[in-house]
Amino acid sequence: MLQPGRAVASPAQEAATAQVLQEPFARTRFQQLPVVAVRPVEEFEKFFRWAELSVDKFAPVVGEWNQQYRTACFALEVPEGEIWEFVLSGQPLNTNAYPGSMQVKLGVGADCASPRTRWLAEGRNGIFKLYPNLLRVVSGGGAYVVRAQWTYPIGHRYQASEGVAQVDGRRMATGITAGRLPAGVVAGRLRRDLNGTAASQPAATPSATASLRPGTLFRDCPDCPDLRVLPAGNFRQGAPAFEEGAANHERPLHSVSLPAAFAMSTREVTFAQFAGCVAAGICRAPDDAGWGQGDRPVINVSYLEAARFALWLSEKTGAEYFLPTESEWEYAARAGTETPWSTGDAILAEDANILGSVERTVPVGSYPANRFGLHDLHGNVAEWVRGCVDAGYFGVPDNGLPMLKGDCLKKVVRGGSFSSLPNEARSAARRVVPTLSLGPDIGFRLVRRL
Repeated sequence: MLQPGRAVASPAQEAATAQVLQEPFARTRFQQLPVVAVRPVEEFEKFFRWAELSVDKFAPVVGEWNQQYRTACFALEVPEGEIWEFVLSGQPLNTNAYPGSMQVKLGVGADCASPRTRWLAEGRNGIFKLYPNLLRVVSGGGAYVVRAQWTYPIGHRYQASEGVAQVDGRRMATGITAGRLPAGVVAGRLRRDLNGTAASQPAATPSATASLRPGTLFRDCPDCPDLRVLPAGNFRQGAPAFEEGAANHERPLHSVSLPAAFAMSTREVTFAQFAGCVAAGICRAPDDAGWGQGDRPVINVSYLEAARFALWLSEKTGAEYFLPTESEWEYAARAGTETPWSTGDAILAEDANILGSVERTVPVGSYPANRFGLHDLHGNVAEWVRGCVDAGYFGVPDNGLPMLKGDCLKKVVRGGSFSSLPNEARSAARRVVPTLSLGPDIGFRLVRRL
């Protein structure tokens, strides 16, 4: 349970906070808006990675003259009298990229885009790839918003326009009485889990779908993906050492608890559904490899493009959509089983589009659903999941949150594809690929917070 800071907001500040929180899309505009609970005293010197920020040349940006800006926003709850240090660092995918600048700012408000947000402090300018941006503050207590912004020049052959940046933080000291910032907003009103996820907790503001029972099928709009409500639950993630075809990075086998029900698209996102994002000018039109579009799973989309589709759909519907974390995806794929596949100890070409029997994708839902009512979690296309890549599951979150350590320039795809051998389509199977990889065998599906 997150605890508010000891500082008490004035009636005027309470009123201003209530007003900004009522702005349209104040919550969905920035999905990655977590409130991070302050850790125990013995962990003062430990760094925490709060957010992985995608720098994507196709995403909408704001800009002027010869510079463009991309921003990300998150919230932080800090008790009164603590010194906190924020570090924004980044690395472009192209090592020859022209370096851009970075800046981190701290303020009071509902989100980073509101004109009512009051900025209190900003860090020294950093250079993308060369050295980080640093900000140290003494808290007045309560919840603050932190804005990470990076700028890159237009017109250079090697732009620092694609890559990954990280926001890290460290609690330096406590009990400081001088140099404090003004108090933040009431922390409970901005409550979020680390880096955002569908199953970590219910929505901050209960939605009309929050009371739906597990198994319920619904959609948010006529051309939105069909969604199935999955129950909260516990499962064992990864593969046991005796599982045939298991790799070292699928271990150790560990318990994961998903504390809240969430919804997952019953099928992979299709070309027809993705077309709306393309028509809006937000997403890039992908190549269908000559196989056709319509109800076939969208392919040749990078991780960044899939994440951008989730943000666009969130804006369109007012709901909160995400790419699933690895834990959410495997929980859904297993559907209560502990066998290598949801079909049991074996899987056949009649069960899933694997083994190259069709040699291409097929329309989504062409094969039987698993016990959760979800199709194609084995085969057809491999699916992007959220989180960084590390050597196995050592130190990963046990509550369904994404991995935020390791190599964030690479991602994992799950479930195998139409050309996969059975062991490559196991529930525990993981395949590591670069963030900007494109391929006819990679697509995605979405999860939604209830």
